Amino acid sequence: MDKNFDCWNETKKKVDLVPPPYFKERDIWWCIFGVNVGVEIDGKGDFYTRPAVIIRKINNHGCYVVPLTTQSSKHTPEFSLSVGIVDEKPAYANITQVKAISSKRLEQRIGTLKSDIFNLIKKSARDFIFPADLLNSPLIPEGQPEGDIKSIAKNDSMDNFF
Repeated sequence: MDKNFDCWNETKKKVDLVPPPYFKERDIWWCIFGVNVGVEIDGKGDFYTRPAVIIRKINNHGCYVVPLTTQSSKHTPEFSLSVGIVDEKPAYANITQVKAISSKRLEQRIGTLKSDIFNLIKKSARDFIFPADLLNSPLIPEGQPEGDIKSIAKNDSMDNFF
């Protein structure tokens, strides 16, 4: 599939001029996702939008969202949760695509998600990003250099650091 990055870039310049709207957690918005790279979820239509649920408000200028799609994932069904009907279509929260965005990308509010579904989405997002095995693992794997980045870069090549 060809992606029109040039057209999206022109749209993105206009999006950046818009003042951020008022929003809150649990809101569902048409969100301007744009054209993205690889497996990152794209928006659709002339303005590259898709619905998304705001799962965390950072401040008035940014938030974390979970994009919605009309297709349930066959590859990761545990991270594709039904949220019901959104804009007259069945919708699924695509947890694997959780993303921090500027609130300037919020185009039009659709509604508010039911609290029980919202809590399930937040828990799934937390479990996806911070699985139990990650939380129980050491912060620095054995054999990795310790110290601040300046001492590592000075004493070791960055190839060995990552």
